[in-house]
Amino acid sequence: MNIAKPAIGPIHARILCMVVLGLAAVEISFRAISWHETCSMLLILAIARFFEGGIIIGILFFEKERLSVVGLSKSTALSGLRRGLLWSGAFGGVILLVFISLSLMGVDPLPFIQNPLPGNTGGLILLFLVGGVVAPITEELFFRGILYGFLRRWGVVPALVLSSLLFVLAHETVFTAFILIQLTGGLLFALAYEMEKNLMVPITLHVLGNLAIYILSLPNA
Repeated sequence: MNIAKPAIGPIHARILCMVVLGLAAVEISFRAISWHETCSMLLILAIARFFEGGIIIGILFFEKERLSVVGLSKSTALSGLRRGLLWSGAFGGVILLVFISLSLMGVDPLPFIQNPLPGNTGGLILLFLVGGVVAPITEELFFRGILYGFLRRWGVVPALVLSSLLFVLAHETVFTAFILIQLTGGLLFALAYEMEKNLMVPITLHVLGNLAIYILSLPNA
């Protein structure tokens, strides 16, 4: 008996437009209000990303699409988590070899990936929660689930390249070595999504990748 292979997408243009408009509305609203007077920027970001994730899921259900269209389902969540851990382990091994090679050449690789961190415990906990968990989930829902699912109709390579470039541009990062890390991450997340057809895989990769960067940045906190 032939077992049907899992599939992702296609995401219709109408859904993409609705999602983009919804996310734009959240971004504009949160930037227009002086939230900084009552709460931290990290908390603002957490609330915004939470709303944005809810908008994406809400639109999919409103359009009578199941979450399986973006590679999410109860039956595959655990297997996606396991596969994501395997991908993370393999990628972590590659990064370790790169670090060892650079160290042997007299180059300290840590400054290339370290981020400035809050100087207080509360800020650190919030950063790990927001930047390490909430934001990656919402970003994977959009950049891989929605955007990649839409671009995939024109082929794997265009979808990989365009979704990854837009992922980098959306982070408003100046052109430094860190932008190459973001581009590598975007390509890796999209490739894992394409190969596994399960959004939990890039979500796991993204979460663990961000948390690893924050942990390695702790000595500078």
